[in-house]
Amino acid sequence: MRIQRQKANVRVFVRAIVLTLAVLSLIACKFIPSLEAQTLHDPDLTEQEKREAQELSSTFTKRLGDGADFGAIMNELFVPNAVERYLDDQKRDAAGAKPAEITLHSGIFLDVNLLDRASPEDWRRLYVAANNFITLGFIHALNRNIDFENLKPSDMYPPAVIRLLDRDPLLRNLIEKKTNMGRLESVADMRSATTTLEQAIAMMRTPAPPRIDLERATIQMAVRTFPKGSVIKQDDLERARAEMMKPSVEIPKSDYFGFPKGTRMISVSTFSLHQLLLAKVDGKLRIVWAFPLGD
Repeated sequence: MRIQRQKANVRVFVRAIVLTLAVLSLIACKFIPSLEAQTLHDPDLTEQEKREAQELSSTFTKRLGDGADFGAIMNELFVPNAVERYLDDQKRDAAGAKPAEITLHSGIFLDVNLLDRASPEDWRRLYVAANNFITLGFIHALNRNIDFENLKPSDMYPPAVIRLLDRDPLLRNLIEKKTNMGRLESVADMRSATTTLEQAIAMMRTPAPPRIDLERATIQMAVRTFPKGSVIKQDDLERARAEMMKPSVEIPKSDYFGFPKGTRMISVSTFSLHQLLLAKVDGKLRIVWAFPLGD
């Protein structure tokens, strides 16, 4: 009975964490691409892979909490040419499914033709800016001890930032949806949206970049969702932490993100609104891409 109770506590706590992250996301939408939806077989992770994946998840979260500098994290932890790998994979998918638009991040939609028309640097700048913007909103909410169950998207950003985006016709729906969501149609649109996001990011980093232990802050927010008088033991917290960052592995049947079929692709959640796709490069796990975490 005690073991069953402990397992139930862990499940409830993990759900609370995931719900916290999902609600804090501007659009709770999980769009991690399927590894061809089906894999060659259902492999098991080695203990070394589990340990490396969890360590990488923790490192990623810590780096984001130390100033929300996604560009520096890409330089340090991502595979080489991550953006080019992403674009090549999107082009391959678009050739088959023929979508009208690409979802780069929550609330950021782009015309599919920009896969060819925009440079990798344009895509990288927008991807970095979108991630920094969302992360800073997450940190802003955590620092204000917002009641996430009653959270409004506008609670994640200072009034001056909201006014800045409201004046931008390309981004005025990013925080609060006022009309139908549009998409970026041209390279000029991409660069304009990126510039506005970078201005908002600079405002939120003034007078200094924020510093926060994202993992601890997220756990504390999840704990506050439990009824008063609930007993949450440290063992339960540690088990929940391990379960939250429990990695999984799949082996795609064809090339994926520039890796040949048969490559072991590992997925792991973080405490910072992201799901990481990992692969081993030169004997070390690296981040292939980071996707918004949703419910």
